[in-house]
Amino acid sequence: MFRKSLETSGRARVKGAVVKKVRAALQAVVPGLPAAVAGLVLHKKTPVTEVKIREPKGVVIYEAVVSTANKCDDEHPLNKVLDALRECPDSDVAAEAVAFSEASIPLVFDRSNGKLADVVPSVYLLWMAPTAIPVMRTHRPVLDRLRGGADLMLPGVVATQDEIRSWRVGELVAVTLTEGSAAIAVGACLVDADHVLHYGMVGKAVEILHVWLDELSQLWPLGVCSLPHLAGPAAPAAAAGPEPESQPDPGAESDTADPVRVDAPDEAGPSAAPTSRDEADASLRHAFLNALKTRGADLRAALPLETSTFMSAYVVPSRAVGETVSIKASSFKNLTKFLKSQAADGLISIKDKAGVMFVVSVASASHPALASHVASRTVYENDAAAAAKAERRAAAQAAQARASALPFFRELVAPARRAESLFLALGLDPSKDAPIPQGKLTKALANYVRERELGSGAATALDANLDSALTAKARAAFVGDDGRIARKDLVRALLAANAVKKVTEFNPPYGTQLLLRGEPPKLVVTVANRGGNRRKATTVVSNLAALQLDAASLAGDLSTACAASATVRDNDLVVQGDKVDDVIGYLASEWGVPGKAVTLVDKRKGKGGGGGRGRGKKRK
Repeated sequence: MFRKSLETSGRARVKGAVVKKVRAALQAVVPGLPAAVAGLVLHKKTPVTEVKIREPKGVVIYEAVVSTANKCDDEHPLNKVLDALRECPDSDVAAEAVAFSEASIPLVFDRSNGKLADVVPSVYLLWMAPTAIPVMRTHRPVLDRLRGGADLMLPGVVATQDEIRSWRVGELVAVTLTEGSAAIAVGACLVDADHVLHYGMVGKAVEILHVWLDELSQLWPLGVCSLPHLAGPAAPAAAAGPEPESQPDPGAESDTADPVRVDAPDEAGPSAAPTSRDEADASLRHAFLNALKTRGADLRAALPLETSTFMSAYVVPSRAVGETVSIKASSFKNLTKFLKSQAADGLISIKDKAGVMFVVSVASASHPALASHVASRTVYENDAAAAAKAERRAAAQAAQARASALPFFRELVAPARRAESLFLALGLDPSKDAPIPQGKLTKALANYVRERELGSGAATALDANLDSALTAKARAAFVGDDGRIARKDLVRALLAANAVKKVTEFNPPYGTQLLLRGEPPKLVVTVANRGGNRRKATTVVSNLAALQLDAASLAGDLSTACAASATVRDNDLVVQGDKVDDVIGYLASEWGVPGKAVTLVDKRKGKGGGGGRGRGKKRK
């Protein structure tokens, strides 16, 4: 949502009454927000400023200075964030902690032009309340894609079954990395447990509204803030989402977005860091050349890039597996000096635009330094392989789910009252609301005849239970003079006597399972001349409601699938042109509607339609 540079149209301090309304609106969409956070950060005496944005239109951001949190006890959520930022002895991180506590922080943004009808918490507010909203975990490589404007896809999500059950379509969710609980993005959930049950971990999971270090963050000093390594539950081993093929060295992860500091976190221990400036320079140079050689095409397509983004999204992930990249430990000390040295070698070109450094071009593969460089296996390649494996696993799960899915229409039989004693003797549920497949009834009857020794061969005698289920008419039709009935006719005789009745189980993959009496419903797809013009036709899809389909919601996608105008008329869909095959294909691929659930009618004159009367025919 905040991919492009933001331009403010005004800032104004708001009154305590407005702060109270902001807090109420926030707590309505984030009911799990701790009182310590809501009451302190959005207290009526907290200095809150309203920032209006020109583009996207209608967006209002509420920022606040939260330094009063320092007067609280050490267990306050904000102080935990500050402690996490201070964990590394690097002086820059300590300075960031001070900036975070004393500067204005974007806490909430409203997408309803200040009416507070659509408020969303920022990731910085969620750092203070990691469990306020449901969480979806993902792997670090996905962060680059989210920053590029992509939404979060289900194959990249790591979640337990309990977490999947907590997902609700339309509700806000936080996106975190698997190694911590600090939010890296916030968005609207697009799936729920039913979606995962029917289709597996396939499809779009979250519509991303705000990402850590997007353009919203750049308006504040937090544009260079490191991601705090907040303590949080690790991704469980039995998670439903993807796992890396091989666990990367913890010391290989980095706070990638800091334009000066790109050190790995302290978790890897002292031995993980370069032991000398020469080694630090060599690791940095090796990662830089790896990025240009292995990701050159992607990099050129993304240019121009801010130097911080270039470093965090391309150079740091291109380090060799097991190595770290540290600007501070190198002889360059800061990112600008390092990049200028590479520009002097002709590997990149950098340019200053309004005080912000950009990488505007990179050398081709024929450059001597790149031609002689031997690329090693990088962290990015490891993570990409893990993501590809996760996608393959998700595709396999989806295929398995489709294979095990119930048929769209399934013919069943249900007992009538006269067959209750027979069903009890067969060990079956005698309730008419518990129909079973006809094959199950046939098998139960065969076992019953064998266990009761009612006959051998192709015929069987009738005992009291079987005889009581038949009518006189059914006995005359199926029972011989010797009082025996062919085994293959047992079910037919019960159907003829109305002892069991056929019902249809309707299992739409997109709707609610139903039991239907009589013939199953069908879509009717009619093609007819348009306004008497034999050269032009329209395709009308009717009886959609009977199959739990909504014409209005289908019109847009059907128009795209058919490459033709699609409108709603009297609850029917009208598509311009003869688009029968496109309509049938779209309904089958996107909604699982089989051909046997569709009846085709051709009413075109001169096209075999019988002068406008048209005969219906079932789609095979």
